[in-house]
Amino acid sequence: MTVERAGSQGQLRNPRAIVKVNDKEVKFMEIEVMSGAPYTADTYYVEMPLYNQPDGIDFAYFSSVEKFSVKIYMGFPADPNAFNVNELVLMIQGESNDVEIDPSEGIVRISGRDLSSRLIDSKVTRSFSNITASELAQEFAEANNLKQEITPTQDVIGTFLQTAQTYTANNSTQWDMLVQAAVQENFMVYVKGETLVFKPFPSNDGNIKPYILNYIPKSLSNNIPTFDVGTKMSFFKNNIVSGNVNVTVKVPYSTYTGKAFHVKQTARNSAASPDAIRKYVYSHPGLTYDQAKKQCKQLLNNLIVHSVRFSAELVPDIILSKDMLIRITGTNTDFDQDYYIDRLVRRMTISDFSMYIGGKNKLDQTELGEAG
Repeated sequence: MTVERAGSQGQLRNPRAIVKVNDKEVKFMEIEVMSGAPYTADTYYVEMPLYNQPDGIDFAYFSSVEKFSVKIYMGFPADPNAFNVNELVLMIQGESNDVEIDPSEGIVRISGRDLSSRLIDSKVTRSFSNITASELAQEFAEANNLKQEITPTQDVIGTFLQTAQTYTANNSTQWDMLVQAAVQENFMVYVKGETLVFKPFPSNDGNIKPYILNYIPKSLSNNIPTFDVGTKMSFFKNNIVSGNVNVTVKVPYSTYTGKAFHVKQTARNSAASPDAIRKYVYSHPGLTYDQAKKQCKQLLNNLIVHSVRFSAELVPDIILSKDMLIRITGTNTDFDQDYYIDRLVRRMTISDFSMYIGGKNKLDQTELGEAG
């Protein structure tokens, strides 16, 4: 396919893509790869010609095959007329979910998820004890034939895992269990290609290189205010939730003490009245006091982090990923801060390559403290 588009520095770029069905390169008309929040599966959509595909990828194949693998690569090869997958980046790999065949139009439409589907479709079948969150991630990665990018954790999460009979009784999945372990550690978990990633959230600690979106105001030389690498930037602020939240975590039964207890955390803007604070109550059996306190703070952060969001259409690249921070600068407003990605969409057709992004913030100025 041929796409030519000027980049943010004015260079001429030639984006290219390769789609493989069961490791056979196929022709395509449109592809879309969408990344969501770190606890959700990435998804893909492929629209391809039904006819004139490689041997074995035809009408009969799609009518009879139950499931097949799809790999989507994107990039900017040095020679846009002669390239292979080694010059591109694997954006997503997964098995097919839905296939729509339109023989009269000669089109096949395929959609599916990344390889986190292996954990999502696998039920929890036994209890665990004396194991850390990272060891649980390692075990599930091995069980599902996934490579590993796992940051070691230290704390044994046995009190949570001893309630695994609840997971088995409720037909919960390995993904449910691993996400819960990740939440307790304030980790992110997702699958990248063939690799299960289990690591801390990106934070503004000096070790993370943020993806910067710099605002350029309207001026004599710039008639339309814009961002240097994006257009159609918009912000959304929820003034009801922002900074005025109280979270209670109730532990109806502690594995260690056998007693019930609860912990509270609150986030309040200095000008907020007590009546303006929204209250949320969660039940998490089997936690220790320290674990419940940690979980409470994480739940509080998850609520207040949604208070400011942004969305944008950017000049597409293959650098941006869901584990990066977005740093917005130049507006000279409270919107100049770091954001976590919760939506990243790349779409390529025979004539265009586009990228859309959405993010949410974490208010640095919010005061966190114990509630009574």
